[in-house]
Amino acid sequence: MVAATKQWPEACCRGFELNPAHVSAAREVLGSSASVEVGDFFSLDWPERLSGDGPTLILGNPPWVTRSTLGSLGMGALPRLERLGRVRGLEALTGKANFDVSEWMCLRLLLAMGPDTQLAMLLKRAVVHRLLPRLPELGLDAALFDIDARVHFGAAVDAVLVHIWPGSGREQWATHPSLEGLAEGSVGLWRGQLVPDVVGAKDTAHFAGEGPRWRSGVKHDCAAVFELQRDGVRWTAGGRSVSLEDEVVFPLMKGGDVFHGRPVTRGVVVTQRHPGEATDTLGQTAPKLWAWLLANRERLSARRSRIYDHAPEFAMFGIGPYSFAPYKVVISTMHKALRFRLVEPFEGKPVLFDDTCVFRGFETRAEAAEATEWLEGAQVQRFLAARIFLGRKRPVTAGLLGGLMMPPLSSGK
Repeated sequence: MVAATKQWPEACCRGFELNPAHVSAAREVLGSSASVEVGDFFSLDWPERLSGDGPTLILGNPPWVTRSTLGSLGMGALPRLERLGRVRGLEALTGKANFDVSEWMCLRLLLAMGPDTQLAMLLKRAVVHRLLPRLPELGLDAALFDIDARVHFGAAVDAVLVHIWPGSGREQWATHPSLEGLAEGSVGLWRGQLVPDVVGAKDTAHFAGEGPRWRSGVKHDCAAVFELQRDGVRWTAGGRSVSLEDEVVFPLMKGGDVFHGRPVTRGVVVTQRHPGEATDTLGQTAPKLWAWLLANRERLSARRSRIYDHAPEFAMFGIGPYSFAPYKVVISTMHKALRFRLVEPFEGKPVLFDDTCVFRGFETRAEAAEATEWLEGAQVQRFLAARIFLGRKRPVTAGLLGGLMMPPLSSGK
């Protein structure tokens, strides 16, 4: 607000803040140059507040917290305004329904904007990317300005100042490397999907379609129990030797192992072979494993994800027949490069991955090698680069790879 009153000294500047102490501090600094009042964003009538005469700019930096965090702070439930795009089923339970509150707040402001209103907000890049697809239907245009949050705020976050104004409702938006920098690129919609390179998406559209299904690695949410370390010929957990049946322990690679091509040094305990399989028979089929699980029951009961609420005790997810294919083509979802790896069996067992990886399984090495070579080819890499925002926390998804049509393999089906 101080910066705004200096930039536009003749403007009527009004601020709203939930914390009374912050309101008092702001009033002391601003004096008579602006008015600041206590106000709860979620209860303010924004269409009424934005209905004044003359041009209006909405300026701010909304809280960078999620809906669940807001609830844990005692803020209660948000008023009914759905997230951009509904999330159901397992995706909702694993966190995709837990959206950023700033997304909800900005959408509410966009819906309340009049023809003389503009908005400039400092947001996470991921939030901006979720807002952009709604702008055409609202008749709004935008520009994005990268902000170095580490330099300005000492924060390791991917921040963007997004400027939104009434316009033509176009489907492509300029991106600037800084507040002062000229536009150096753009993001836009291609067939309803936000992409970083519209031209590249068009040029590689012939690869798009319903391709083979990719799978995420195993999810267990308790590494201390499920993950083991290799110490010579034995497995250890927390530095202590663990004796388990050989048939329930499989070699494991994590995303970093896959990306850097590290040798296998980890193992994972497998309690199920397919989703929903009963685990209460392990006492007879794998008594050593059963004893290990019972000894760690308290830890396993403390797993917080809702996916375990109605699952068999000691369940894991991302497990199925596909997990045990002997050869796999895999990619880390967390790294900023599109690097596919062919992974072969380790000591006669198929290698499993954690949930920071996505993969496809193959029965023969020839099939896996051919698929890897094709995925690493220049045209496929361009297809992916045109559709993947590498700055995101998990830029690569199974869904995106599943939209890549792969030709029949000459080495097999």
